[in-house]
This record gives sequence, structure tokens and C-alpha cells, in this order.
Amino acid sequence: MDLTQEELAERVGPGVRQSEISRLERNRVTLPRRQRLEQIARALDIPVGVLLARSGWVGAEGIESNASEPEKRH
Repeated sequence: MDLTQEELAERVGPGVRQSEISRLERNRVTLPRRQRLEQIARALDIPVGVLLARSGWVGAEGIESNASEPEKRH
């Protein structure tokens, strides 16, 4: 699926800006909250597990606990 960052942000939902998508793509967020992961996966029409695998977040230590914590920014 070829989407711009703005198009993906719009698909993800209200309150999501292009800049947030950009930070995710540039690995400026260690692991988004579970709700955001689900929103992004739904917008891309892929399972959350596939999103995690493609993003490189699979295998991150504490993935289950981190997914429910606030996003960490660098």
C-alpha cells in the first residue's frame, strides 16, 4: 500500500498527525502504545503482529508491558 505519511495519519484517525507517523518511520519512538499500534494496523489493513514484525519492534524487551505505557520520545 503506497500512502504518504499524511494519508496514513488521516486513516489512523483523529489526533494523529503526519509528524507522529514520521517519528515512527524514523524510529524516534521506541514502541507506541497498544491502542496506537492497533489503530495503525487497522489503517494499513494488516494484523498487529505483522506491523510489529515489519517495524522491527518484535523481539523488543518487555514488548507486552511497553505497549501499554506512554510513548517514549528521543
